[in-house]
Amino acid sequence: MQTSRTDEAPRREVRPSLLILTVLMGSILVPLNSSMVAVDLPDIARSLGHGLAATVWVVSVYLIVMAVVQPIAGRTGDLYGHRRVFLAGLGLFLIGSLLAATSANLSELIVYRAVQALGGGMAGPNGTAILRRQLAEKLPRVLGTVGMVLGAGAAAGPLIGAGLVVAFGWAGIFWINVPILAVGILMAVLVLPRSGSVRTDRPDVVGSLLLAGLLIALTVGIRSHPFLLIAAGGLLAAFVWWETKRPTPLIDVSLFRSPPFRSSTLGVTLQNFLMYSVLLSTPVLIARQHEPIALSGFYLLLFSLTGSAFSFVGGRLSERCSRRVLVSAAFLISMVTFCGLVVVLPLHSGFWNAVWMVVAGVGSGIGGVSIQATTLQSVDRSRAGMAAGIYSTFRYLGSTLAAAVLAALPGLPILFLVILVAAAVMGVGVAQGFRGFRALTEPSPGEGARA
Repeated sequence: MQTSRTDEAPRREVRPSLLILTVLMGSILVPLNSSMVAVDLPDIARSLGHGLAATVWVVSVYLIVMAVVQPIAGRTGDLYGHRRVFLAGLGLFLIGSLLAATSANLSELIVYRAVQALGGGMAGPNGTAILRRQLAEKLPRVLGTVGMVLGAGAAAGPLIGAGLVVAFGWAGIFWINVPILAVGILMAVLVLPRSGSVRTDRPDVVGSLLLAGLLIALTVGIRSHPFLLIAAGGLLAAFVWWETKRPTPLIDVSLFRSPPFRSSTLGVTLQNFLMYSVLLSTPVLIARQHEPIALSGFYLLLFSLTGSAFSFVGGRLSERCSRRVLVSAAFLISMVTFCGLVVVLPLHSGFWNAVWMVVAGVGSGIGGVSIQATTLQSVDRSRAGMAAGIYSTFRYLGSTLAAAVLAALPGLPILFLVILVAAAVMGVGVAQGFRGFRALTEPSPGEGARA
């Protein structure tokens, strides 16, 4: 039986810039902790006495838990208040950081990284949902700004992580989270609007377990155990059947009947697949050209910063241009980029490598805001958390797929480039689903007070 209770607070206006800053304080650490830890894996492996293959799980468990938790956490925020779940996520991230910094062995560190990811997975979609609720009329511009800052944070992660390891050892990459999270929690308590009417439906435990099993089987299957993909297919069928029977489903599968929503989720999967293909293949490219491996860091920084800048530009253009045109242009630029790689590889030129990375960054960034905004604005505000969680999960699946393809096709063979070009062409086709899109921005009663 569906019931609700009211926990009303007097409505107060919050300056958009302060609201965005508060959400960013809680969200910036999610990508930052991923890229900081990745670059410091060799030092962690040496310190804890394990090989690099085992230590990679410090990164893998973070990505898998993030993918699993976000759709569940987003829907939980829809039902019980995005502010509550956002704050709980920041608290867990803080606890996970403290525990990770004091880990005595690799097993402990992997467990505590999972706690970090649980907190990040709770905070991420609920922070986005808060922005969707409070700043719906200027959402593309807001997402462009947020995307630029988060992208810059991810790009700076390797540099920050390396500096912290030199100064404080590998534990420093976790200790740095503590003061940032303390400030972020305080700002969230003071700034974020309190929840309004909160539903007290029973949690969808069965749906949550089925979805968790599905996503774990899918992500682990893509990465290393293809036979798990068969189990994932069965879990998907069971999950869809169960959710169609629920009056308040964890994920409303009918959302995928909407062309804009379906196109945006497929679009972010393809976009992240292409983006992570660039990130993961660049060191291979540099090795084939016999250039110093340190240059790969410079090229990736160039790619990430260009992508962040054009995420900001794309957010502005999304308010003036057709989203179908912007997303199509993004995938067309990516297609030209990967075709051009066939020419760039034999040149062994640092200049042309840099040009290639800049163009790839433009393609990665310029359509991203249109895809994300469409995911959020094609549903009503009461399901903003659900939409944000679905978007984030498909984003992580795209990056997982890129890692799996590159692992299966090492050395950048022509087949790998053909796959990338084909994915970009598919993206152009997916972009046609944005045709005639109109955002659902109409307010609902009492919506402004609820977060």
